[in-house]
Amino acid sequence: MRKYVVVGAILIAFSAVSLVSWAGPPRGERNQSRPGHGDFGKGRSQCQGPELGFLERFGDEIGITEQQEEELKSIRFAAEKEIIQLKADAEVAKMDLRQLMDEDRPNEDAIYRQVDVIAELNAKIHKKRVGNRLAIKRILTDEQEAKLKEIRGDARAERGPSPQRRFSK
Repeated sequence: MRKYVVVGAILIAFSAVSLVSWAGPPRGERNQSRPGHGDFGKGRSQCQGPELGFLERFGDEIGITEQQEEELKSIRFAAEKEIIQLKADAEVAKMDLRQLMDEDRPNEDAIYRQVDVIAELNAKIHKKRVGNRLAIKRILTDEQEAKLKEIRGDARAERGPSPQRRFSK
């Protein structure tokens, strides 16, 4: 009898381990069908803006010259540095806000000033991304811009509607 209990327990344990391993792909192998997307969503293209990451992938199709590629790289590196710093500053500002909110007697004026600091940092990040897109438009020719829009439209059609757009109609 004891032998059957031990064998049964081993079978149950083995089955549980098998079920867990079949539940999903191992860490690090998720979203491999979409380059730049890992376990935590978008990769560094999030810092540089969607346009620069897209141009890196489809530069040959669009007909980017070496000079344009160098200009785009310099924009990317400058943008990444600045946006990373701004995001870090925003995170620190959010931590400061949490600390102000956790006080026994929170100072409303200080809290609202901190909210303004966070909003200003987020606005700077957004302006930097918009500035990057405008800089890209200055670098690309009209033909390249048209080809980029065509490729981008094809990529969106493959993905399907975004969650925000599905229910907005």
